[in-house]
Amino acid sequence: MQNTYTAGIADLSHHNEQVDFSVAKAAGLKAVIHKATQSTNFIDPMYQTRYDEASKLGLLFGAYHFGTAGAPEAQMVFFLKNMMQQGPVLPVLDFEPNPDKAEGTMSIAEAEVFVETFQQKTGRYPGLYGGYWLIDKLRDYTGTLLQQCWLWQAYYREPLEIPAVFQTWHLWQYIDGTTGPTPHAMAGIGSCDLDRFNGDEAALKHFWREHAW
Repeated sequence: MQNTYTAGIADLSHHNEQVDFSVAKAAGLKAVIHKATQSTNFIDPMYQTRYDEASKLGLLFGAYHFGTAGAPEAQMVFFLKNMMQQGPVLPVLDFEPNPDKAEGTMSIAEAEVFVETFQQKTGRYPGLYGGYWLIDKLRDYTGTLLQQCWLWQAYYREPLEIPAVFQTWHLWQYIDGTTGPTPHAMAGIGSCDLDRFNGDEAALKHFWREHAW
């Protein structure tokens, strides 16, 4: 039986400079996951604006924290404080190499502290986002607290590969704006990261309700 995927999910940040959610929704946009925070001192300057705009149009909304080296519990508190809005937001830890060498890359142990303290505070685990690096980092693990998270995998060819410690995936970033199957853009947004959900649209909405905070 062929799997049912739901497309029309975009993950954005302030680097996506020109965004018109009305146009994007008409083109099939169903959900947005936007960068909220990084480390313990950076709030994406477009997060609040994009939350307001997307919410007014009835789009599902999520927030991600870009993890960095050091102080994982403080990072979690900072993320939780700044992602909270007037309605439910889907939370995600972005766990990937940090190009800022001075700031450093979050370790697996630090990511585990982040998700554990998030669960203790909210009663649920955040999503875990990662790409090829995540697959490689978890290759020799038979068990990690991170597998309690739902998985958002970036992978730009088929078939999709995921870390062995996960049984399945929920979101698949299959385009990064330049890599992956065409088209690499969405009307109203332009070139951007686009994602599929592992299920139909009704399942997507149910998943969002169950995992949002």
